[in-house]
Amino acid sequence: MKLSQVFFFISLIILIFPGSGCKKKSVQQLLQLGRVEAVEKQCEKKTGQEKIDCYKTIGLYYLKKDQFKKAAGYYARAGAHINVINCYFQGDLNKEAENYCADQTGEAQKQCAARIGRKYFIDGNYNRAIHYYNIAGNREGVSYIQAKIPVFQLVERLNIQSGEVEDAALEKKIKGIKSTLTAY
Repeated sequence: MKLSQVFFFISLIILIFPGSGCKKKSVQQLLQLGRVEAVEKQCEKKTGQEKIDCYKTIGLYYLKKDQFKKAAGYYARAGAHINVINCYFQGDLNKEAENYCADQTGEAQKQCAARIGRKYFIDGNYNRAIHYYNIAGNREGVSYIQAKIPVFQLVERLNIQSGEVEDAALEKKIKGIKSTLTAY
């Protein structure tokens, strides 16, 4: 067999069996090379959960690079609303999180609002927490905050006072009261 015939048969085999030639690079490999556009093209061709996972992978890529807005954009494409809100919060982009939530409807908006409400609750911004808990339909959260606001306010006052106290025994007593109040 001549060399030209061998090359012809190899070429023919590669054309007939495309998997036998050079393999496509994986999403992870392309991202490691910084080829986000190539990954996007792969994501667009996928369907269902594979497409969602592909966009989440790009979101995570940007999140690791502290590019929170870009990460949020890819999580949004994946329909991962909680991840979008978390990206904005991680980047101290609270207004963007609120705007994203406002643009959502139905269950997506409820998910976003619940996450935002939880953040404001943790931060001690109870009025904003109530607002977002209402959007999320979290009546229990609203009732809890409304019942405990006087307790939370007392804890805040104790925080101020504990920093000003020079008596170690009194400081310890204040900390004990705070932990008792916040345990409920």
